[in-house]
Amino acid sequence: GLKFGNVTLSNTAKLDGGGGGETVIPGEILTTRGKALGSPSGDPRSSGGGRIFIKAGRLVMDHSAIYHTTEADGHGGKIDLQLSEDLTAQNGSQIVATALGSGEGGNVTIEADRLTLSDRSFVESSTADGGGRAGAVLVSARRIEVLGGSQIGSDSFNSGDTGDLRLNVSELLVESLGSPLETGISTTSWLGEGKAGNVKVEAVGKIEIL
Repeated sequence: GLKFGNVTLSNTAKLDGGGGGETVIPGEILTTRGKALGSPSGDPRSSGGGRIFIKAGRLVMDHSAIYHTTEADGHGGKIDLQLSEDLTAQNGSQIVATALGSGEGGNVTIEADRLTLSDRSFVESSTADGGGRAGAVLVSARRIEVLGGSQIGSDSFNSGDTGDLRLNVSELLVESLGSPLETGISTTSWLGEGKAGNVKVEAVGKIEIL
């Protein structure tokens, strides 16, 4: 079958899809430290959010970010990550789709053999202004580990509803490792004006929350 190479984002690297268009990252691209991979695309004030699409063998993120932000009434940009091996995000890394206007936020979809979030890293959809609904977060993996103040979630910081959260997993581990920050899986309406979305975990194996 086909084999895809590795993608590494490190040392505050940022992959930003902007508004509109499509950013496609093939697996053979390997970033250098401290440089951004990708750049804004389109005008977020007048277009839809487009998509960030990464298909690779393994994705490693170290203090870096993949984010898609859309303003005004356009639909939020989608983030679609397809890994045949592992996705590792550590040291405050972020994978986020955000709507800053009245339009609906984009979905975050991750497929991997193993997803590990550690040391305050997170996967999230959010709505932060304008009352739009946050997109859904969909994760499918053989094993998911959420560790040390990390989170998988959907958040609303305005009157909009959060998105739904769905995990399809064989093994799930959630462990704070002594971190004072909240560690877990959730949908939250921080102002209490919007509705929090559904959280659904479909697990065929072991679930550990420590």
